[in-house]
Formats: sequence, C-alpha cells, structure tokens
Amino acid sequence: MFKILKVLFSFVLIFIIFLNTFEQVDAASRSKIYDKGEWTVYYDSPDNAKTYPHLHFYKSKKHIYCLRLDNLEACDSTGKNENKGNYSLR
Repeated sequence: MFKILKVLFSFVLIFIIFLNTFEQVDAASRSKIYDKGEWTVYYDSPDNAKTYPHLHFYKSKKHIYCLRLDNLEACDSTGKNENKGNYSLR
C-alpha cells in the first residue's frame, strides 16, 4: 500500500511541475488610439518581449516608427527607426 501511495504521489508532483513549466505567457494588448486618414497609432502594453509600453505609428498601413513611452526613444537601437523590418497592418 505504501509503495502505491508513493508512486501516486510522485505522479502528482510530476504533473504539477509539468503544468508550471509550460505556463501561458500573456500577450500584449494592442489598442488603436488614433486613426485619421492615412495615419494610425497603436498602443502596446508591456509583455515578455518588450517590457515597456510603446506606440506604433503606421502611415498607409506601413510601419513608420515605434516609440517607447518610458524614455521617449525608439523601440530598437537604430536612431532613425523608419521602415525597419517588413511591418504592415493585418
């Protein structure tokens, strides 16, 4: 009887560890805050990829700039941050 309880307890512990290992990651919430004419601005809340709030600026559905709100600098290390990457609105 003790051996069966020991094995059952081991399986329960392994299951709990397994669940904690593959914890779901919260995605950043994106909110459209400006949409007039050809310009659109989105606010992204912090997540695991970018731990700071930031704004994405689009002109005619093409990504133009990403602005960090914690220090008011570009989201990446390029000074200009214009049209870097192949971003577009979906």
